[in-house]
Amino acid sequence: MGEFSLPPKGVFNLSNSQDSNPLQMSITEILDRWPEVIPVFLSHKMACVGCSLADFMTLEDALDIYHLNKEQFIEEFHKTIQPQDPEADNS
Repeated sequence: MGEFSLPPKGVFNLSNSQDSNPLQMSITEILDRWPEVIPVFLSHKMACVGCSLADFMTLEDALDIYHLNKEQFIEEFHKTIQPQDPEADNS
């Protein structure tokens, strides 16, 4: 019998992550690029951080699996990765 092995990273994710929106990026690509969003995943009780399927699942896949509102999650995602305006804290 032949030995089972996983395909190379990115085989199931055909999108070019540099030009894609986060919904089409793999969970691993997102967490590698923006580690500051880890608390957003955890606050929604998502087990994506450290999951063995993170290389193969897009954010959109994960949001569908967890039955989460995509617009709300992306809004939280963008708020987290946006640089904070130091002037906004002085009001």
